[in-house]
Amino acid sequence: MSASLHFDLPGFDYPDIYRAERLPVLDKLFLDALEQADPALALRYAAYRNDEECSGLAESELLIAVARQLEDFLVRAFHVTAARDALRAAQARDEVIHAFKEKFVKHRARKKRAIP
Repeated sequence: MSASLHFDLPGFDYPDIYRAERLPVLDKLFLDALEQADPALALRYAAYRNDEECSGLAESELLIAVARQLEDFLVRAFHVTAARDALRAAQARDEVIHAFKEKFVKHRARKKRAIP
């Protein structure tokens, strides 16, 4: 990667990712973006980070929700919205094939194994 790569993050540039003392700035930028995108989720995540009890399914759901926001944050930071959207469109087009495989192909394969 080039040292001239520029992130779309105020006050944070590519070389900063190699400086541990700058990582709290990146963390704050993400937390601010999370607060702006979903204030309720930001509150739940802040409580989680402050060791509030959260386990099992609730913890998984929280981390998945935060991961979705983190994806959006990184996509904006790296200016790769078009690439991400193209991948999502391709995945959506392929969903019909995956559904067919799940419903018919795997079902037939299971039936054949069951017949002696």
